[in-house]
Amino acid sequence: MKDFKIQKKLAICFGILLAVLTAVGGLAVYKLASVSADTAEIGGPRKEILQAAATINGAMSDYRIAESAHILSSDATLKNKYERDVAEQQQLIETNIRFLDPRIKAPAMRTALDEFRRHWVEYQRHSATTITASRQGKAEEATALLADSRDEFDAANNGAENMQVTESKVIDEVTANAESDYVVSRNILIVAILLAAALVV
Repeated sequence: MKDFKIQKKLAICFGILLAVLTAVGGLAVYKLASVSADTAEIGGPRKEILQAAATINGAMSDYRIAESAHILSSDATLKNKYERDVAEQQQLIETNIRFLDPRIKAPAMRTALDEFRRHWVEYQRHSATTITASRQGKAEEATALLADSRDEFDAANNGAENMQVTESKVIDEVTANAESDYVVSRNILIVAILLAAALVV
């Protein structure tokens, strides 16, 4: 009878330890799944968004260079080339804006994109007038228009840089979360191993 009570107590203790071990193991699996999800996000969507922001940033500089070269050139063939360059950079920027728009979820990045787009639209209005004047051979007028659009270009360009910086910060946050989850899951697994050892003993 006494042995039966001891066996019953041992069975209860074993059951409790097994339940705790199962809970701890489940939590570890959950945390590891979170690490995996964060890693996939950094290597997938977040990386693509950062690349798009960087492409826009680079295209802004190339756009301004082609715009200036168009004004400075007196050769019709070169003017046509630079005008194509302007159009290509414009298309590149618009393509990446369309790529980013439905994919951005982080509030800070959404604000950065909206701010950039607002200045970009306004700069495009100035640029169209500038290129038209240059195409008509009105170099002085086009140069003055280019100078007048400097502030708007700087605002748009700063907006493009801000998008890139903001997305880098978002990636840093996701990376920090992944590292934190990894540490937690590692500690949980250590606890699980110790509990398993206790069961054996």
